[in-house]
Amino acid sequence: MTRARYLVALLFASPACGFSSNNNNLGRRREFLIFMTKDDVDGAGSWRSKAKDYQANGDSSTLRTLEERKRLNIAFVTGNAMKQREINIILTNNAATSADGESLVNLRILDVDLPEIQEINTEAVAKNKAIQGAQLAGGACVVEDTSLEFNALGGMPGPFIKWFQDSLGSEGLYKILQAYEDKSATAVCTLAFCPYPHADPVLFTGRCTGTIVEPVEGRGFGWDSIFVPDGQTVPFSCMKTEQKCELSHRSMAVMKWADWLGNNINELYDRQYGKPAIGHKGLDFRPSSSEQ
Repeated sequence: MTRARYLVALLFASPACGFSSNNNNLGRRREFLIFMTKDDVDGAGSWRSKAKDYQANGDSSTLRTLEERKRLNIAFVTGNAMKQREINIILTNNAATSADGESLVNLRILDVDLPEIQEINTEAVAKNKAIQGAQLAGGACVVEDTSLEFNALGGMPGPFIKWFQDSLGSEGLYKILQAYEDKSATAVCTLAFCPYPHADPVLFTGRCTGTIVEPVEGRGFGWDSIFVPDGQTVPFSCMKTEQKCELSHRSMAVMKWADWLGNNINELYDRQYGKPAIGHKGLDFRPSSSEQ
């Protein structure tokens, strides 16, 4: 027997039965027609099940179980597990995104190589990737774009540092500046966070100024071995991860993101557990960035 198909109409309507020419009534009535199989309608993880659960439990002030309400599920587009570890450390150490010594964010790796637009602004690159990532993840997603700016070169290689690093390595990057007296540089990290697919990303930028030195091998990744933050005597590669997470450009961006998550966590929880997303309503979409 073929499975019966259902037509579900979800109406958010004004008292009026139809649309009115009055602008105040336009947009108040919304119809969503969703075609689903019986299993889709009644299944434990279905849209209807989540909607019923949300309506039954109300908003975030009425917790379900501690485990259910404990963490935000967010995809992190990267193939670098060390970046994930650093971000997790920062989120756990931030009061806005932690409780009882545990992070409120379940950051899972989405290992995909997203196309990058060729742009010198890290925010534009990160925003474009976040939009793609959220669609692939089917939910909340964060991406990172990193830039390393050599002052002697007018800010280059900037957002193209990934390709410079892959081609030249840390030794080659150091040698680029050998002919210049000015060895100063700025590391920039931009996080772009999409709360749900097709949402306008929120941007968070962190900066760390420092000096380029001859490579000193150790822990870390990328160009950690040649960048010494201002006020320090060794590069990131010679620091413990916890120390790096207090100083780096990444930590500055993630701390801003953590504060934003803390301010919006109830709405994000509700959306994760079935509340319909109506545009940007309920979320603070103001970016936190030094590149405004």
